[in-house]
Amino acid sequence: MLYTFVLMRQIIYYIGFFICSADGYQDTKEDLLFNLQKKLLTNYSKSIIPGELKDSKSTIRVKYFLRSVNDFNEVSGHLQTTGVLGIVWRDERLMWDFDHYPVRSITFSINDVWIPNVIIANPVQEFMLLHSKSNTEIIRLKRNGVIQLFTGGVLATSCTPNVRYFPFDTHRCEIVFTLLELFHSLHVLDLTYLEENKAMDIVEENAKWTITQERPYVSSFGDTSFVYVAFPLTLERKPMFFLITIIAPVVVLSILNVCVFFIPAQAGERISFAVSALLSFAIYMTILSSEIPDNSDPVPILSYLLMLKFGISATIAILTVFVVQIFHRDNDKPIPKKYRKLVRIMRGCRKNKARKNKWPTNHVSATPLVGRSGISSDAMLTQETAFATKDLSPSGDVTMRDHFSTQGLQSNGDFRDNDNSWEVTEDDITWQHVSKAIDRMVFWIVFSFIIVEIIVWIAVTGIKYYIDHFQ
Repeated sequence: MLYTFVLMRQIIYYIGFFICSADGYQDTKEDLLFNLQKKLLTNYSKSIIPGELKDSKSTIRVKYFLRSVNDFNEVSGHLQTTGVLGIVWRDERLMWDFDHYPVRSITFSINDVWIPNVIIANPVQEFMLLHSKSNTEIIRLKRNGVIQLFTGGVLATSCTPNVRYFPFDTHRCEIVFTLLELFHSLHVLDLTYLEENKAMDIVEENAKWTITQERPYVSSFGDTSFVYVAFPLTLERKPMFFLITIIAPVVVLSILNVCVFFIPAQAGERISFAVSALLSFAIYMTILSSEIPDNSDPVPILSYLLMLKFGISATIAILTVFVVQIFHRDNDKPIPKKYRKLVRIMRGCRKNKARKNKWPTNHVSATPLVGRSGISSDAMLTQETAFATKDLSPSGDVTMRDHFSTQGLQSNGDFRDNDNSWEVTEDDITWQHVSKAIDRMVFWIVFSFIIVEIIVWIAVTGIKYYIDHFQ
């Protein structure tokens, strides 16, 4: 019983000893930090720049850790980013002996020590300090005198946009920092960037831009000795949304517009169709004006393309009115030679096309058999003339079978295709033939021009895209 009592008393004693030792150590740690801060700040003046106490310059290192791109205005050139700025420098007045003060680092209020005044060199509005000089910000001081300050927030910087290849445009922006002290203490301070490449891992994905950070560099303002540190980044637009909402509808409208030449000239809807297509382009361009950057230097190539397509649509509307007017001219009015030549050219192209699709020889015979058909050679000549002029009729509704049937001939008669049957005399050409020839000519010209301009635009933007991604 006595042995048990003695053992319990010793256990309680040791427990109390350890508790008191821990409290004593905590008090010793707090006293150590307090005494160290007091010692370091004794006779310390934060108005003295560290570099003024030695012959060599004091180097200020900065690093911008980009977090996200909040907004980029391609017209005004305003870039808004969120990130953390790290500033590192050395103050030899704040060093201590580790043997006397076994502390590796200590924190101070930002108002207790000298702080470099880092500012944005390319702000949107006025210059501003990146730290607020408030008691809420602290610094980390290491025993070798190295000080670390980290401050974050939203930065608004300027950037020169380049929308020439919109929507495949790429913009190279820079976030530039410098020191206010450089303008009066250039001989004691130097500015450079911190050698770290960890920022790429924390950049958030952007729905509109592909963000690529480049290596920072140090440069000077013009020919002066005032230096700055630039952190460049590249913003490449993701074009899929604009391809679906701008390029695809414009191509469809262009093809739909040229289809006006398939509407018969005698139909009253032809002019209204052309005017409707023109108005559709005008309305759509008004809608797109809010999507396409309204820059004048440089002007987007897409803006030229849209204006060109609008001009083509207006030209198609004018030509439609002209063709309808040609179609309804009185056939008693003489037809100029240039129109007659155009008709012969267009009919010649159609003649060559028809030769590739000749009827089988067992359906047509070159020599009329009077005994079998009961028709004389003069009647046969009349049929050949009618066959030659049939395809030039304004309506073009009567088929070859119907035409032969009206004359008592069957399609399985003994006629063969005669090249002379495609010849058109001067007296056979009417104003209706002229309007049809103009229709065909304008259709192929406009359609070819639309295809060529689209190919040229794709080639120009494609070369730019290839250079940016594979060079």
